[in-house]
Amino acid sequence: MRRQLVLSATALAAVLAITSPAAAHSNRDDATVVCNGSATGLTINGDVSVPAGGACRLTDSTVRGDVKASNGAYFQASGTTIRGDVKGRRAQTLFIEGGSSVRGDLVGDRTSQVFVFGSGIWGRIDVQRADDKVNVCGNTVRGDIVVEQSGRDILIGDPLALDCPGNVVKRGDIEIEDNFVDVELVIRGNTISRGDLDVKRNDGPADKFVQNNAGGGKLNCRSNDTPFTASANTGWDRIAGQCKP
Repeated sequence: MRRQLVLSATALAAVLAITSPAAAHSNRDDATVVCNGSATGLTINGDVSVPAGGACRLTDSTVRGDVKASNGAYFQASGTTIRGDVKGRRAQTLFIEGGSSVRGDLVGDRTSQVFVFGSGIWGRIDVQRADDKVNVCGNTVRGDIVVEQSGRDILIGDPLALDCPGNVVKRGDIEIEDNFVDVELVIRGNTISRGDLDVKRNDGPADKFVQNNAGGGKLNCRSNDTPFTASANTGWDRIAGQCKP
């Protein structure tokens, strides 16, 4: 079953209609709600689909299924619980913030921008082939944080920047590999409870920093272009390559 709900940021009457009990709770568990607009306080029992070129903004809401953002789509969740995965394929932006919770994985595949701020991710964050920005700041992540073949501006924690504290990774690794950056690459202030931090084969003219990260298992930095700076990484069982003191 596929159900069209148009969420209008400007038409209050439309928003009120959507947040009524009948509209918010009557869809079957296997329903897919098409979201193109904004809403607050919504409960969706099935999945959410953001159509190609559309924009969906959910605030203080609950999605009991997955969220999928299509070609050129924008999805933003603020203070929102998503009980499944969030996936963007060729999307414009995935933006998770403000104490949101994703109980599955957050996956960006050829999605231009991925922003994750101050939220809880129960699965992994997996970004492949982003072509603009990847900012992952101040989150608690139970799985891996992976950013590969992406650019141009990558922050995986940066307490020296505005509103970008480090991340806490409970069980997984951080893997930042095969990226091209001409703005910046910063991996700073993260805590990895059990896993490894791998920073490998990152190219481009931008400054690259691996600093003040606490481990963890193994910190391994290899084959990264200069300029590259590594310092004050502590608590690791082993440090290898360019990050070795």
